[in-house]
Amino acid sequence: MARGECMLEQLLFDWMWLGVGLPALFAAGELVRPARPGRLLMAALYLCIALIQWCWLWLLSDRIAALPALLFLTQPALMLVGPLLYLFFRRLGDGGFRWARACWHLLPALLVLGWALYALGAWRPGQPLHQPAPLMALSGFGGAAYMLALVRELWRLRSRRLIRAQLGLLLSFASIGAMVGVAALVTDLARADAFYLVYLSVIPLAMAASYLFHMRYPELLQAVSEEAAEQRRYQKSQLGNVDVASVVRRLEQLMEEERLFADETLGLASLAGALGISSHQLSELFNEQLQTGFSRYLRERRVREARRLLVEEPDEAVLDIGLRCGFNSSSAFYAAFRDVAGMAPGRYRRQFCPSGQSGNS
Repeated sequence: MARGECMLEQLLFDWMWLGVGLPALFAAGELVRPARPGRLLMAALYLCIALIQWCWLWLLSDRIAALPALLFLTQPALMLVGPLLYLFFRRLGDGGFRWARACWHLLPALLVLGWALYALGAWRPGQPLHQPAPLMALSGFGGAAYMLALVRELWRLRSRRLIRAQLGLLLSFASIGAMVGVAALVTDLARADAFYLVYLSVIPLAMAASYLFHMRYPELLQAVSEEAAEQRRYQKSQLGNVDVASVVRRLEQLMEEERLFADETLGLASLAGALGISSHQLSELFNEQLQTGFSRYLRERRVREARRLLVEEPDEAVLDIGLRCGFNSSSAFYAAFRDVAGMAPGRYRRQFCPSGQSGNS
């Protein structure tokens, strides 16, 4: 019995250490790619999560006295998680990164860093080491507030069906932050082993869910970026001198006759060039005249063609059809098809092909 309990405890600690390794690995993945503000923000976020997880694991196992600096450096990291994720998503909508605005969001963490460095210098061996409850509560409720602010902004976008899963993920993160805040107020965190066990066990699950979410919706960030940016641009119409009806007819011609949607590199700028208008004008035309965003329009066009080919060419492989319609990967094709058609392409073919004619699925 004792041996079984030891094995279970070791498995639990291995699982919690995964919560250190996964975000550290994700951070390395962002850093090895070409440097961009969004990637740097995500790398910093993952590193903060890894640092917090590491510190709390050592608190739980009474090893923090071996490296007291870890506890003090974790304190500003607690204040960074919410702002970093918020700035990342705000950057998607703005299409740029403004340090002036970022500094206001990062200021509390910088103040806590200064205080933590002072406290580290004043700390002496033998003194107790624990996270201050007010700081924990502030970081938890602050992170939850940032997540709810993101939920509110994403809810204003047009593609609510596309982002509803992301809203659920952000709400779950907000719940984790609120849980931390409440626990800091109602428990003695210096002896709250149960709190640390729950939190440290949830983080690896959250990291795995985030990765799987990205694999399930590979085009989501691009769609959010485009739609958020488009809505911010339309404070003043740019279609005053544009023959909208003529442009819409030309758009239909490019899609129906020239199958422009099948070009996997097709972007807003290249399509605008083919129509003889600017990218901003085309964005406004999609949103105000066609009541959809560019990404959504292109996705639906490609899926419409894929649905036709799945039925009319039953011997063609499903993935080949997806590639012919402009999708650049199987994950992008399957995610888009499920989003638009409500089912996987193989199931669609089996359901709508005449009996006995369904080939590769």
